[in-house]
Amino acid sequence: MTVTRKADIKYSFLLLGLTVLLFLSGCGIDAAESPRCPSIGDDITWNPISAYGDFRIDNEGDDSSAARIAQECGWHTLSMSGFESTYSIASPDYEVIFTWADNSFSWFTVFEEWRGQTHEGIIMGDSKSSFLAAHRGFQPYVDESCYIYEPICPKYLAVLAYFDNDDRLTQLEIIGSCR
Repeated sequence: MTVTRKADIKYSFLLLGLTVLLFLSGCGIDAAESPRCPSIGDDITWNPISAYGDFRIDNEGDDSSAARIAQECGWHTLSMSGFESTYSIASPDYEVIFTWADNSFSWFTVFEEWRGQTHEGIIMGDSKSSFLAAHRGFQPYVDESCYIYEPICPKYLAVLAYFDNDDRLTQLEIIGSCR
């Protein structure tokens, strides 16, 4: 009877060892982590928290985070210095631009080719009237082709919405975050 228990214990340790080995080799400590990459289909939001998909303004690390996205996700580096020490990267076909200012993720811009939607369900190409009905608080800025939203909040937030000659949404720029 003790021989059987010893065999059971040895068998249990063997199974445990194989399980640990498989874990470490396939999906554990030694496995390469998949890059966290933004998609052109990610949705966006602003107020109180500005975010592009899972990428939150003021919560994405320093300039090295931009460099990682550019390197691991196939994005382009547009600038690494200049106005307010900015570091900008663009998606592969320039549908989205992320900008770090003073070493912090500070704003993003989405263009006509972007395939996501706003937190109110607005997509590129929607009419100005649909956009303004869904997103209250926007005011004309310079002329009727650009509207701005600047709420009163603890931190600076501005959202710029651009429309073409047919009053269709073509670009959104989210600068800052209320929190």
